[in-house]
Formats: sequence, structure tokens, C-alpha cells
Amino acid sequence: MPRARRSPPREARTAPCASPAAATDSASAEKALLAIAAATLLLYSAWILARSEYVFAIADTGVALAAVAALHAWSALRRRDTASRWILAGVGVSLIAAAVQASGFAPHRHFNHNDLYHVIQTGAMLLLYAGVRRL
Repeated sequence: MPRARRSPPREARTAPCASPAAATDSASAEKALLAIAAATLLLYSAWILARSEYVFAIADTGVALAAVAALHAWSALRRRDTASRWILAGVGVSLIAAAVQASGFAPHRHFNHNDLYHVIQTGAMLLLYAGVRRL
């Protein structure tokens, strides 16, 4: 009988930022990705303190989602793991939410594109969470 874990795996505790690192096969690649993530956070934080335009947040999110999608697509194809499929679904739903946000579509005068974006993004977060739990 397999022994039950007492705490979640390290990847689940540090995710979602570290989920691309968990998709790699080597400890050195995992460390390198975590170092890149930490450096990116520091650079972005310094940048956004000096320039508060929202376009920089959108660009940062886009780059992060692209990296997550690329690494988890590789992991899903190479290792056929279900965690990466859930995470890819979350990225896909996030892209749909972003498209709704950019479209300006307002189904009601009291429920605009921003409101709809957040409802859709909630679904994306649930999918990402489900994937991270399976890492």
C-alpha cells in the first residue's frame, strides 16, 4: 500500500509561478526556471514602480502565459501528464477572457466587458488550480 503524503509536493506549494519548472525533467532546469522567474519578478517590480501604464502588466502576463503554455505543452506531449493538460486548458480560458476584455463586449449596461472578463478568468483560475494540484 502506497504511503500517503502529509503535505503537498513542493511544486504545488510554490505554484503557480513554479508550475513550468515542475514540467521539466531535470533539477538543474527547474532551478534555472525558478531563478528566471525570480529575476523577472524583480525586474517587473522595479519597472512598474517607475512606469504605471497598464500595458506593461498585460505584456508581462502575456509573456508568462506563453512560457507556461510552451513548457506545459512540451510536458503534455513528452510525458503525457494530465496536470499539464489542465494547466493548458487554464491558459486557453485565460486567452478567451483576455479577448473578451479587449473586445469591449458588454452583455448588459450593469455587466460590462471587465465584469465578464473576471467571471471567465475565475474559470481559468480553477483549471490552473486543478492542474497544479496534479503536479
